[in-house]
Amino acid sequence: MVSWVCLLSGVFPEVGDKLREEIDSQIGGGRVPSLVHLTWNDPTIEDCAKLEYLDLVVKEALRHFTVPFVSRVAKKDIQVPDVGTVPENTRFIVFLMSLHHDARFWEKPHEFYPEHFLPENVKKRPTSSFIPFSTGMRECPGAKYTMQTMKVQVVRILSQFKIVSARMKPWKNPFLELSLGFGFTVVPTRGWLVTAELRNQS
Repeated sequence: MVSWVCLLSGVFPEVGDKLREEIDSQIGGGRVPSLVHLTWNDPTIEDCAKLEYLDLVVKEALRHFTVPFVSRVAKKDIQVPDVGTVPENTRFIVFLMSLHHDARFWEKPHEFYPEHFLPENVKKRPTSSFIPFSTGMRECPGAKYTMQTMKVQVVRILSQFKIVSARMKPWKNPFLELSLGFGFTVVPTRGWLVTAELRNQS
């Protein structure tokens, strides 16, 4: 997912500019790497918690390109509206990709739109409309750690580099306009078509 966030910062330049501006203003100074002496004062989890726009971007990347589905087994008979009784031991396949692009819950379901995760927009949706790490008792136990480490890695990269994409253009629907493969997560089949430019050329 770190690769996706970096890719998105290049494909959507306004997103990349806003991320770098937030990182520079909230973390800059002593947290900026020294390319001359090849030293780095690592951003901390507390540093990254200040980055509200980064949080929006990471969650929107997860909405689009997370694990495609999860599987669960009913432990007892379940009454489902408009379906009837689903018997015990029935296996469910929950398609997260469909859930995360359901127009009932998302203003711009197929566009990359970090503002989906502004607090006022989150309040409008059911909690279970966004479950990139599953939910309930089977929620990924490393979800919080994953989010924190992703943000630290993105900050380290975007503090040093500007990601540029000349071969991938902004899209309205990545599932129609990109060549994507489905494995553990969703990945571009042609690779990550970006270049990284050092921000401090000195």
